[in-house]
Amino acid sequence: MNALLLNRDGFQMPADGWYQLAPLGEFPHAGAGVVQVVDVEACTALAARF
Repeated sequence: MNALLLNRDGFQMPADGWYQLAPLGEFPHAGAGVVQVVDVEACTALAARF
């Protein structure tokens, strides 16, 4: 497989080891007719189940 790697030349791991996967906020999904809410409560619940 010959996969395209974007931003491979300047990529560095964050010094503090933290990665932001998604910002807090509301994300509408028109096709499903729902709004996904990513807030502190949702992040805490996700981490507890991981």
